[in-house]
Amino acid sequence: MQTIIRQIKGRIILDNANHCHIYNCEVYDVGMEGIHLRDNSSSNIVDMCTITDTGKVNTGYSGANYADSFIDVKGNNAIIRNNTCNRNNNSNIVDAFQGSEQLSGWGKNNDFYSNTVNLDQSSGYVLKITGNTTAKASNNTRIPAGNMYSGNITQY
Repeated sequence: MQTIIRQIKGRIILDNANHCHIYNCEVYDVGMEGIHLRDNSSSNIVDMCTITDTGKVNTGYSGANYADSFIDVKGNNAIIRNNTCNRNNNSNIVDAFQGSEQLSGWGKNNDFYSNTVNLDQSSGYVLKITGNTTAKASNNTRIPAGNMYSGNITQY
């Protein structure tokens, strides 16, 4: 398993990456999502990271839902755990975590647990998945209380 340990001003993108462990990072001051697991990436772990001041630029990039979450997962079998995310009144951030199926068979079986997210007063979700994606969720905390999950999510 590969390990990435550092403070980073910028975003982390995993493409075609498997069995990586992103651990104890601080991701901040990013125009798009802070961490993006995509393009045939599977069995990765994002653990004990702090993500703030992301999604600062939505305009100028392609797609209506670009840069609207802290972590975007399009791969399979990822574990997103023990992370802290702060929206800081940034209206570009809609949901804390998002998952989607970009290609058939991807965006499956991702696990989100023991995360703490401050979404201010927004109506967004802690975890929102769309399409044929699947996920599990447990023990996540939203500050303040509000919407938790949307999509095909098994709570345990």
